[in-house]
Amino acid sequence: MWGANFNMKFNVLILLLFILLFSSCKMGLKEFFWRSSDVSSRSTEITDIAVPQTILSKQSYKILLIADIHYSDVTSNPESVLFDWLDSLEEDEVPDFCIVLGDMTNYGFEKEYMMYDSFVSRLDTFDIPVLGLLGNHDIYNSGWDYWIKYVKPQTAYYRFSTPEYSWYFLDSANGTLGEAQFNNLIEELQNDKKQKIIFSHYPLYGDGIFYFTLLDSRERAKLIAAFADNDVLYYFAGHKHDGGIFDYGSFFEAGIKAFVNTKIEGYFNDNGYWAVLSVDENTGTFSCDEYWAQDLSVSSIF
Repeated sequence: MWGANFNMKFNVLILLLFILLFSSCKMGLKEFFWRSSDVSSRSTEITDIAVPQTILSKQSYKILLIADIHYSDVTSNPESVLFDWLDSLEEDEVPDFCIVLGDMTNYGFEKEYMMYDSFVSRLDTFDIPVLGLLGNHDIYNSGWDYWIKYVKPQTAYYRFSTPEYSWYFLDSANGTLGEAQFNNLIEELQNDKKQKIIFSHYPLYGDGIFYFTLLDSRERAKLIAAFADNDVLYYFAGHKHDGGIFDYGSFFEAGIKAFVNTKIEGYFNDNGYWAVLSVDENTGTFSCDEYWAQDLSVSSIF
């Protein structure tokens, strides 16, 4: 009982913190709790896209995972450290492509998307193509219109297939998949006989803190059951800035720590992280390491 009361009080405290934070910034409560772009109008049927060219002939490859960049005039991130690190790698150590797990921007303004576009252009100099997921911050201030202009593959719900795996990218920017996307995803999972890796901005669990998880508990429960029944191996998410890994028995949820430098001391970590997912389709093995920009220390996620 004490634990339940503590969790309820903690959730209320977090809610009050966000109300205070967003009532004084460029989002406002309207933008925080309501989005002008709705998932049911954006994402209804999955789009199949081409496999990144850089892994077409490879059975083993590395994927750079970046979450929550939050480009704006009032945020900072270790972009220069990341590029110095990439520049220091041997050719065979450079990631083959990059996935950004949402919240490229802080307020959804075009200027912020242009900052992200510049970031992608720099990754292109290392021959690292980039795929993006839609985050909740990205649709503030009608940011969806800019997202489809600046973020590849210009759709929020998509998939590609490699010889052994299917890679799914979900639109969870509204905190829900919405009925149409949810139903289509379940059908696609059931018809797809390959093992699957899924990427989303919102976590399924996120330590149980309401703001850091998909908002509909029934939707979460059905997704977890569907993932268990349809050969999902990993579910990667951003949004919860201090990450975390959770074992569902048949699959793992891996939260990628934020790239942005968070200013909330005592709750979030200092952030400034990225991760590298290594895949070997010959052996069916996966490993994922996270890098901390402060000292380039490396730790294993799994």
